[in-house]
Amino acid sequence: MAITGASVALALSDIPFQKTIAAVRMGFVDGQYIVNPTFLQRKESKLDLIVVGSKDGLVMVEAGAKEVTEEQVVTALDTAHAAIKQIVAVDRRPREGSRQEEAHGREEGNRRRLLQGRSKARSSSRSRRRCASARSSRTTRPSTSR
Repeated sequence: MAITGASVALALSDIPFQKTIAAVRMGFVDGQYIVNPTFLQRKESKLDLIVVGSKDGLVMVEAGAKEVTEEQVVTALDTAHAAIKQIVAVDRRPREGSRQEEAHGREEGNRRRLLQGRSKARSSSRSRRRCASARSSRTTRPSTSR
C-alpha cells in the first residue's frame, strides 16, 4: 500500500513522474490465487509474492514459497500484473484547469493570511507604542518620607 500511495502522491503532484506504479501481494490458498490476502489467508498460503509494476510490466518481485511449481509462480505473476494494471488504469490526475485554479486559490489564501498577519502586527505594535508612551508620560510623584 505504501508503494501505491507514494506513486499516487507523485502522480497528483507537480513533480515530473513518468509512470504510475502499484504493488500487490499474492497468495495461493486451496488452489486459488488471492490478490492482497488477509493475514489469516497469508498463514495458510503456499505462496507469498510482493509484486510491483506499471501498466507495461513488472518492476520488482519479492518471493517466498512452500513447495509450489514454476508454473504456479508464473500464473501468480500474471495475476498480479493484471491486478496492477487495474490499479494504475484509474486516472488520478486532476484536470489541468483545476490544478491551476487550486494553485491560484492557495496563492490568494496565502496572500490574505499574510495581509492579516501584517495588519495584526501593525495594530499590536501601535498599541505597544501607545502603552509605552502612556507609561512614559505619567508624572511620578516624589515620595515623601516621614
